[in-house]
Amino acid sequence: APALNQIIPLLSEKNERIRGKAAEAVAAIGPDAAWAKPALEALRDDKWGFVRDAVEAALKNSASESSPP
Repeated sequence: APALNQIIPLLSEKNERIRGKAAEAVAAIGPDAAWAKPALEALRDDKWGFVRDAVEAALKNSASESSPP
């Protein structure tokens, strides 16, 4: 997913809302975002709960196998 090149840097933004929205975007991409795992793992201990929740969803979705159409 070409958009990931633009999204991954946002996971390290100072603003927590941007980090959370970036993680939500990665979650929406799904299994094609598996290579974002290291950046997501770094946010598992973010001080903001909504960021951690979005990260967990992104990790779960990026690890899921794609379902047939």
